[in-house]
Amino acid sequence: MRIPSDWNPTNRAFREFYGWDDTLGQWNYDLVETKLHQKAAVHYYTNPHQGDVKGTLFIIHGYLEHTALRIPIIAQAVRHGWMVCGIDLIGHGLSTGKPAHIDDFDEYVVALETALHYKVWPKPWRFAGHSTGCAVELLYVAKHGNPFEWSLLEAPLVRTVLWKPSMVAKRLFKGAVNTLPRRNSGMSKKQTYYGLLKRDPLYLDKVPISWFDALERYVAATESWSRLPGSFLILQGDMDTVVDWPYNVEFLQNHIEQPQIEMIRGGKHHLLRDEGPSGDQARRVVLNHWYGMM
Repeated sequence: MRIPSDWNPTNRAFREFYGWDDTLGQWNYDLVETKLHQKAAVHYYTNPHQGDVKGTLFIIHGYLEHTALRIPIIAQAVRHGWMVCGIDLIGHGLSTGKPAHIDDFDEYVVALETALHYKVWPKPWRFAGHSTGCAVELLYVAKHGNPFEWSLLEAPLVRTVLWKPSMVAKRLFKGAVNTLPRRNSGMSKKQTYYGLLKRDPLYLDKVPISWFDALERYVAATESWSRLPGSFLILQGDMDTVVDWPYNVEFLQNHIEQPQIEMIRGGKHHLLRDEGPSGDQARRVVLNHWYGMM
């Protein structure tokens, strides 16, 4: 799908397409160079008429997606007085890089590190990640410590589903094909969100085989983690067919100092975008924990 040259938050059509209401406040973005000489798109949202800002929520999306697809969560936080900073992963959204490709997950971590130091963001800091976005925060915390008073890990990625067979398949396919099609198994095809993805010029639908090399190195790195500091809410659906959630939940329970695990019955991979009962339950859980931190 061809991306219009002005397809960015300065364009009102862009903001409306992803569901941003300009009466909520301002949506700005900058392309910020990282120490790896890549440019990460740093989005920031605030309501200048709301008075004192309560803090900053940092958001990182899942693989093949981008920050603008998290607008419902962003809008909720801004509505309640928080500034939000969203980072497009390298090779995603408005960031530079070959689509969906990295050599190492450290490229994602450096993008987060760059965003954290780009501005003097109001404190306290909180974090909300989805899938691969969770992996980025966990790697950052393992390497640098935890700057967030609270974190939401929605369907966190440690291992993908069918992990060992996937690694065998990666070795078989490597050299024969360069990309694999994305499986949209994380949501119902009857949902509005799926329809949005089909029309979204920034949405990526092919996975480079080389990305699995980076994923394999990430999984190997997790095996050396001690207990990561901080307060984490792990939100996981029991019908998620994207990540290996039984392994991931147990792993995080054993490697995080303060884990709070909330299993969502019938929940798939995109819990907070789910329009059914599981989505309603997931959103209630997050709001209860969010306000419990006040």
